[in-house]
Amino acid sequence: MNTNDLVTLQNVSYSYGTATVVDGVSLTISRGNVIGLIGANGSGKTTLLKLIVGLLEPTTGKIVRDARIGYVPQKIVQTGFEFPLTAQEVVLQGRVAARGMLRPLKPFDIRVAHECLDAVGMARSGKRLVRELSGGQQQRVFIARALAEKPDLLILDEPTVGVDEEAQEEFYDLLAKLRRMHNLTILIVSHDIDVILREVDTVFVMDKKIVFTGTPEELNRSRTQFIRHHH
Repeated sequence: MNTNDLVTLQNVSYSYGTATVVDGVSLTISRGNVIGLIGANGSGKTTLLKLIVGLLEPTTGKIVRDARIGYVPQKIVQTGFEFPLTAQEVVLQGRVAARGMLRPLKPFDIRVAHECLDAVGMARSGKRLVRELSGGQQQRVFIARALAEKPDLLILDEPTVGVDEEAQEEFYDLLAKLRRMHNLTILIVSHDIDVILREVDTVFVMDKKIVFTGTPEELNRSRTQFIRHHH
């Protein structure tokens, strides 16, 4: 692995029973990149993220990770948040993940949690219950939780689903700021091709396999036939 490579997948496949949902994927995530992963529903995007994060083990193939990974799954914000946790308590879960369950949290961890809330513009909302926040605010809290793990790579699955256009723009401005402040590499899954192409350096298009890798400009050039095929 090159020192700039955070995660490398070598011919990775994953099957649920007899159904192969990720089929022979090889890719490298390099430091400093903002990557978009796009593809139709059922193309295996979320499964691929779970493999990268380590929540699933590949059926075949190999994954080499040289990074701490912060992961914001898509379902969190959509399902609402039933537990009576404050924003700060949610972000502190990220510190627990970073330190390990059995090590008590220190004042340092509380400071980190506050800094992460501050970084996403939620410093004043630490004591508020997450379920009382708007969708866009909840999402910021979960990004802060991922940041509290001090990741090299931040992975976001459909981060702007159900968020209005204004909140979406604020979200991408926030990501750009976090990327600069924390020297983050970012991987975003999105079904919104137009938005994602404005925001990323590299695009992977997935249809069980990776069927395209390149810049947004290169995708735009080959896109007319791609969209006809996928919509």
